[in-house]
Amino acid sequence: MFLTRVTLLKAEALRRGFRDPYDWHKALWRCFHDVKSRPFLFRIDEESESFRVFMQSSISPLVQPWGSWEMKTLPAPHLSHETYAFSFRANTEKRDFHSHARVPVQDPTAWLARVSAERGFEIVSVSVTRTCEVYCRGYKHALTDFNGVLKVSDREKFVDAVSNGIGSAKYAGFGLLLVRKHN
Repeated sequence: MFLTRVTLLKAEALRRGFRDPYDWHKALWRCFHDVKSRPFLFRIDEESESFRVFMQSSISPLVQPWGSWEMKTLPAPHLSHETYAFSFRANTEKRDFHSHARVPVQDPTAWLARVSAERGFEIVSVSVTRTCEVYCRGYKHALTDFNGVLKVSDREKFVDAVSNGIGSAKYAGFGLLLVRKHN
């Protein structure tokens, strides 16, 4: 597994046509030639004068001729610990039973507790650092950023959650569960 961080000035991002998360998704897809299914997850963090993109991939990406690229290989033992500090950007929506529309969940931390139990880990501590609506290609998504500590309860499900992401709208930069060993 590879973790890549790309930093790009906002002015250059606009020159390159990166106006919404899907534009970034298409640009990052170009890092992987002749691949039929998406081998990466990503998230975009906006800073005062630049964007910082984190991309996790199953294969080594080809560095593109824009931005500043830093990449590291995550060793196999990376996912063998019991507890991790985590950062997670989720699309916290659910399907409304009556209207069939997607609506934000009422309690994002309860949503995370339920999802984490299904994905092989439990939440030890969590804080919601941001909630807002994000529009991408005409669709509205409920963005929630979580930071905290988790404990692995089912290693196989946990590795799958980290490797393949959690939830919907991965094309818009959701679902990447960033983890690091917690002491």
